[in-house]
Amino acid sequence: MALQRHMGNRAVVGMLQGSGHLGSGPVSVQRTGTDTDDGLTLGANTSGQSRAADPAFEVEAMAFERKLAAKASAHASAKGAMADMATKAKAYIRSGVGGAWDHADQRLAEIFDTVGQEGVEKSGFVGTAVADVMAVFDQGTLSEQYTHIVRFFTEVLARDLASSAKREEIDRRMKEAELNMPFLLDRRRAMLRAGGTPESVVTRDIAPVPPGSAVEHQGDARVRRDDVLKALNPETDPGETGRTEHTVAQTGLDFSDRQKAVHTKDDPSWDVQHDALKWLAGAKVWMINEKNTWVEAQRKLSLPLGGGPSGTTNTMMSAAKALRADKYGARLASIAFLVGASHHTLVEIMAAAEPFGCEYDPTQGIYRNIKPLTEDELRACGKDGRFPGESTPAGAGAGAGASAGRNGS
Repeated sequence: MALQRHMGNRAVVGMLQGSGHLGSGPVSVQRTGTDTDDGLTLGANTSGQSRAADPAFEVEAMAFERKLAAKASAHASAKGAMADMATKAKAYIRSGVGGAWDHADQRLAEIFDTVGQEGVEKSGFVGTAVADVMAVFDQGTLSEQYTHIVRFFTEVLARDLASSAKREEIDRRMKEAELNMPFLLDRRRAMLRAGGTPESVVTRDIAPVPPGSAVEHQGDARVRRDDVLKALNPETDPGETGRTEHTVAQTGLDFSDRQKAVHTKDDPSWDVQHDALKWLAGAKVWMINEKNTWVEAQRKLSLPLGGGPSGTTNTMMSAAKALRADKYGARLASIAFLVGASHHTLVEIMAAAEPFGCEYDPTQGIYRNIKPLTEDELRACGKDGRFPGESTPAGAGAGAGASAGRNGS
């Protein structure tokens, strides 16, 4: 019987507002339908029970992914990919403002007003002050560089490509920054065919979703948590939802003085060591639609889900292609930031990156092959050196199948 039939809708609302999930599995939602005996409210899993076929595997996998994100955040491949992309983005921006970079040039300020974002809830960002955004491109943390690279790609480079003015100059700047000219010129042609302009261009114009990508399921795979809260208690304003409950340390991400300043600007008492971040977390803004076919397949595998197939990963992988960065380094950076900040889970990122040439195992064996990490590096993310579902670490047991997972994957 559904949890709300025991507790009442208001109690369930309180639980939904206070955590990203009920019980061991992520809460999920669908727009159609009413309360039923299968524990769904408008399709949302408010039963208090995991929807995974093997909840114990799911719990192990969640813990593994938290440690994996921290390891990815410190890995040279992830950091190197972000630094490489930031350097090329900087070169492109700098060539468009007459070489200005070390001072608050007006043209640079206008660009950074677009690339940067204000608001403590925006994970990774540091505001729009020229000095702060310059520092991100020069020596930012992984989360800073990740978010600003995405904004540069979708809000600056994409709009320049859609412009009919100064095309020769833009082409020259792209060449000087050593960007992927064939890819970008192809995106320009597609924009022009669609009648795109700098004002109308959207993310998918420069970062299209490849045919067959799991990201095609994103729109149907999730619904906003607020919709569930309003359905459970229509007479009550759900209030603020979607904030992470993790501290900086729990994300595994490096945190700069710039990011700290954003947090303490309106709350001087905020403590970087002990207080939860004020960032919005995708896995708390969204809830999973259990009726989606892609979601159902992941539930059978008991793989954790959070925000649905990752559109942000699709954008980052496109940016990595455009800026000629290492694809596995870009994927690892996506794992570091998006899992660390609780926007997505591992399978949501790995599936989104696959069409860009990043191999992954779409089974419970997903945790055993995450390039460029070695097996030893991956095993260090599991309890006692074990992968999720593995009964005994490889080499530690003598019996046949000693290291096999519960489901044989």
